[in-house]
Amino acid sequence: MRDYNLLVTFHHNEKAKAEEEVAARIKEAGLVLEDLMESSVDGLLMVRVSGDGKEAVKKLRAFAVRFPELFRHTHRWTPIEEWVTSEPEVMVAAARTFGQRIGDDERWKMALQSRHYDGGPSLDVVKMLTEPIDRGIVDLENPDLVLNVEIIEGFAGFSLLNRDERMDINEIRSEIGLARIF
Repeated sequence: MRDYNLLVTFHHNEKAKAEEEVAARIKEAGLVLEDLMESSVDGLLMVRVSGDGKEAVKKLRAFAVRFPELFRHTHRWTPIEEWVTSEPEVMVAAARTFGQRIGDDERWKMALQSRHYDGGPSLDVVKMLTEPIDRGIVDLENPDLVLNVEIIEGFAGFSLLNRDERMDINEIRSEIGLARIF
């Protein structure tokens, strides 16, 4: 899992179509797909592209804005900068490290997806992970940055993302005036 730099969600009944879509969109965006596999969670693909996952999502997002109709079977494309174990003290240390990259005047929020994790309610996990971050201004409505945390069983993927480094195809469709498809 630690080698994968993208997570892609899809409808759990459309795995084959989602895999085909991921491979095709990555190639069309001029990226190189190194590996693709389904995670232990239904509806979640782990993807490894060459290079930086954040840069890959920037390219894919720009492609999706121009051709949103080509993204029919995938939902969210999330880059992962670093994987750590999902032990609370390890995740807190990672959150602290990522938090140091937030500028004093930058607005930020945390987004947490917890799958097959028994570490307590999501709100408690968010409080635990945001407590050591003493930089920037928390803004849940219009952040400059999102500290994204994806917990999957015994691992947690962290990334600090600006608007162009995260992609939800329905948000893109809404932004450009098209109907949502999921």
